[in-house]
Amino acid sequence: MSAIRGTIQDGQVVLSAPANLPNGTPVRVMASVHEYVGIGMGEESWPDTPEGIEALVARMDRIQPFLTSEEEADWRKALAEQNQWEIANWEAHSKPIEDLFR
Repeated sequence: MSAIRGTIQDGQVVLSAPANLPNGTPVRVMASVHEYVGIGMGEESWPDTPEGIEALVARMDRIQPFLTSEEEADWRKALAEQNQWEIANWEAHSKPIEDLFR
């Protein structure tokens, strides 16, 4: 279950939105001294209506790929070449480490 957010007012917890929990449900309240400052959206910013979700998906669909298809093909080729080199040179590079444990 995700966290339920709220604030303390006059010694009572006041929720930011109604909790979808039945009466009598035990809960644990922990103080949060740090707000979300990471990359992206905090939990409270995610849309929770069909219209909001649709708008978010539309914005996400407008994001352009980081690499062109040609750049991605070049990257995948270089990655495969590096993988082959590592396989071919595994014995030479792993022997000194293996010797440390003898």
